[in-house]
Amino acid sequence: MTEAEFAVKLETHKNTVYRLAFSYLKNIQDAEDVTQEAFLKFFRSDVSFSAPENEKAWLIRVTVNLCKNRFRMNKIRRTIPLYDDATSDGHELMQSNVELLELLDKLKPKYRAVVHLFYYERYTTREIAVMLGKNENTIRTQLARGREYLREILTDDFGNAVGGVVYES
Repeated sequence: MTEAEFAVKLETHKNTVYRLAFSYLKNIQDAEDVTQEAFLKFFRSDVSFSAPENEKAWLIRVTVNLCKNRFRMNKIRRTIPLYDDATSDGHELMQSNVELLELLDKLKPKYRAVVHLFYYERYTTREIAVMLGKNENTIRTQLARGREYLREILTDDFGNAVGGVVYES
Protein backbone atom coordinates (compact mmCIF):
# COMPACT_ATOMS: atom_id res chain seq x y z
CA MET A 1 0.00 0.00 0.00
CA THR A 2 1.41 3.39 -0.95
CA GLU A 3 1.52 6.30 1.45
CA ALA A 4 -1.09 8.14 -0.62
CA GLU A 5 -3.49 5.16 -0.45
CA PHE A 6 -2.89 4.88 3.28
CA ALA A 7 -3.56 8.61 3.77
CA VAL A 8 -6.95 8.22 2.05
CA LYS A 9 -7.85 5.20 4.19
CA LEU A 10 -6.70 6.98 7.33
CA GLU A 11 -8.87 9.99 6.54
CA THR A 12 -11.83 7.71 5.78
CA HIS A 13 -11.72 5.64 8.98
CA LYS A 14 -9.92 7.72 11.63
CA ASN A 15 -13.06 9.20 13.23
CA THR A 16 -14.75 5.81 13.54
CA VAL A 17 -11.67 4.21 15.10
CA TYR A 18 -11.10 7.14 17.47
CA ARG A 19 -14.74 7.33 18.61
CA LEU A 20 -14.82 3.60 19.29
CA ALA A 21 -11.53 3.74 21.21
CA PHE A 22 -12.72 6.73 23.23
CA SER A 23 -16.07 5.11 24.03
CA TYR A 24 -14.21 2.07 25.31
CA LEU A 25 -11.40 3.78 27.23
CA LYS A 26 -12.88 7.20 28.11
CA ASN A 27 -9.44 8.76 27.98
CA ILE A 28 -8.28 10.98 25.12
CA GLN A 29 -4.62 9.98 25.31
CA ASP A 30 -5.36 6.26 25.40
CA ALA A 31 -7.89 6.61 22.57
CA GLU A 32 -5.34 8.49 20.46
CA ASP A 33 -2.69 5.86 21.21
CA VAL A 34 -5.03 3.01 20.27
CA THR A 35 -6.06 4.82 17.09
CA GLN A 36 -2.42 5.25 16.14
CA GLU A 37 -1.64 1.60 16.96
CA ALA A 38 -4.61 0.36 14.92
CA PHE A 39 -3.55 2.33 11.86
CA LEU A 40 0.06 1.27 12.29
CA LYS A 41 -1.07 -2.37 12.28
CA PHE A 42 -3.22 -1.60 9.24
CA PHE A 43 -0.30 -0.01 7.38
CA ARG A 44 2.05 -2.88 8.20
CA SER A 45 -0.44 -5.65 7.44
CA ASP A 46 -0.39 -7.70 4.27
CA VAL A 47 -4.14 -8.20 4.39
CA SER A 48 -6.08 -7.51 1.22
CA PHE A 49 -9.77 -6.74 1.42
CA SER A 50 -12.43 -7.62 -1.12
CA ALA A 51 -14.60 -4.67 -0.10
CA PRO A 52 -14.26 -1.42 1.88
CA GLU A 53 -16.66 -2.80 4.51
CA ASN A 54 -14.24 -5.64 5.24
CA GLU A 55 -11.44 -3.14 5.67
CA LYS A 56 -13.51 -1.14 8.16
CA ALA A 57 -14.58 -4.30 10.01
CA TRP A 58 -10.92 -5.35 10.29
CA LEU A 59 -9.99 -1.96 11.73
CA ILE A 60 -12.86 -2.12 14.23
CA ARG A 61 -11.88 -5.60 15.35
CA VAL A 62 -8.24 -4.54 15.81
CA THR A 63 -9.37 -1.42 17.70
CA VAL A 64 -11.58 -3.43 20.08
CA ASN A 65 -8.72 -5.84 20.79
CA LEU A 66 -6.27 -2.99 21.39
CA CYS A 67 -8.79 -1.31 23.70
CA LYS A 68 -9.23 -4.49 25.70
CA ASN A 69 -5.45 -4.78 26.05
CA ARG A 70 -5.14 -1.12 27.03
CA PHE A 71 -8.05 -1.44 29.47
CA ARG A 72 -6.34 -4.37 31.18
CA MET A 73 -3.02 -2.52 31.24
CA ASN A 74 -4.63 0.59 32.77
CA LYS A 75 -6.41 -1.54 35.34
CA ILE A 76 -3.09 -3.08 36.32
CA ARG A 77 -1.40 0.34 36.52
CA ARG A 78 -4.46 1.79 38.27
CA THR A 79 -4.12 5.14 36.56
CA ILE A 80 -6.39 8.01 37.46
CA PRO A 81 -7.00 10.78 34.90
CA LEU A 82 -5.98 14.25 36.08
CA TYR A 83 -8.87 15.93 34.26
CA ASP A 84 -12.09 15.09 32.48
CA ASP A 85 -11.02 14.14 28.95
CA ALA A 86 -14.47 14.68 27.49
CA THR A 87 -14.28 18.41 28.20
CA SER A 88 -10.65 19.07 27.21
CA ASP A 89 -9.98 21.90 24.80
CA GLY A 90 -9.80 20.99 21.14
CA HIS A 91 -12.14 18.03 21.29
CA GLU A 92 -15.44 19.53 20.18
CA LEU A 93 -16.69 16.19 18.90
CA MET A 94 -16.51 14.69 22.37
CA GLN A 95 -17.88 17.82 24.08
CA SER A 96 -21.10 17.61 22.07
CA ASN A 97 -21.65 14.05 23.28
CA VAL A 98 -20.63 14.30 26.94
CA GLU A 99 -24.05 13.26 28.27
CA LEU A 100 -24.22 10.24 25.96
CA LEU A 101 -20.66 9.25 26.85
CA GLU A 102 -21.44 9.53 30.54
CA LEU A 103 -24.41 7.20 30.09
CA LEU A 104 -22.39 4.72 28.04
CA ASP A 105 -19.66 4.90 30.66
CA LYS A 106 -22.07 3.36 33.15
CA LEU A 107 -22.38 0.22 31.02
CA LYS A 108 -20.04 -2.74 31.23
CA PRO A 109 -17.46 -2.68 28.38
CA LYS A 110 -19.09 -5.58 26.51
CA TYR A 111 -22.44 -3.77 26.44
CA ARG A 112 -20.84 -0.39 25.77
CA ALA A 113 -19.09 -1.60 22.62
CA VAL A 114 -22.21 -3.24 21.20
CA VAL A 115 -24.45 -0.23 21.95
CA HIS A 116 -21.85 2.12 20.46
CA LEU A 117 -21.48 0.10 17.26
CA PHE A 118 -25.23 -0.39 16.85
CA TYR A 119 -26.48 3.14 17.57
CA TYR A 120 -23.51 5.39 16.93
CA GLU A 121 -21.83 3.59 14.01
CA ARG A 122 -25.15 2.16 12.72
CA TYR A 123 -24.01 -1.44 12.21
CA THR A 124 -26.46 -4.33 12.18
CA THR A 125 -26.25 -7.05 14.81
CA ARG A 126 -24.94 -9.42 12.14
CA GLU A 127 -22.13 -7.01 11.20
CA ILE A 128 -21.24 -6.45 14.85
CA ALA A 129 -21.14 -10.20 15.45
CA VAL A 130 -18.68 -10.64 12.58
CA MET A 131 -16.51 -7.73 13.77
CA LEU A 132 -16.37 -8.94 17.35
CA GLY A 133 -16.15 -12.62 16.48
CA LYS A 134 -19.27 -13.53 18.44
CA ASN A 135 -22.57 -15.22 17.73
CA GLU A 136 -25.29 -12.89 16.44
CA ASN A 137 -27.66 -14.01 19.21
CA THR A 138 -25.02 -13.06 21.79
CA ILE A 139 -24.82 -9.59 20.25
CA ARG A 140 -28.61 -9.24 20.34
CA THR A 141 -28.66 -10.30 23.98
CA GLN A 142 -25.90 -7.85 24.88
CA LEU A 143 -27.70 -5.08 23.00
CA ALA A 144 -30.98 -5.83 24.80
CA ARG A 145 -29.23 -5.89 28.19
CA GLY A 146 -27.39 -2.67 27.36
CA ARG A 147 -30.71 -1.01 26.46
CA GLU A 148 -32.27 -2.28 29.68
CA TYR A 149 -29.41 -0.92 31.79
CA LEU A 150 -29.70 2.44 30.02
CA ARG A 151 -33.47 2.45 30.58
CA GLU A 152 -32.91 1.82 34.29
CA ILE A 153 -30.38 4.66 34.43
CA LEU A 154 -32.71 7.06 32.59
CA THR A 155 -35.87 6.44 34.62
CA ASP A 156 -36.74 6.80 38.28
CA ASP A 157 -38.73 4.33 40.37
CA PHE A 158 -41.98 5.69 38.91
CA GLY A 159 -40.97 5.40 35.23
CA ASN A 160 -40.29 9.13 34.83
CA ALA A 161 -37.34 10.40 32.80
CA VAL A 162 -34.37 11.59 34.83
CA GLY A 163 -30.99 13.10 34.09
CA GLY A 164 -32.22 15.88 31.83
CA VAL A 165 -33.51 13.45 29.22
CA VAL A 166 -36.93 14.32 27.87
CA TYR A 167 -39.01 11.73 26.09
CA GLU A 168 -41.43 13.02 23.45
CA SER A 169 -44.71 11.22 22.92
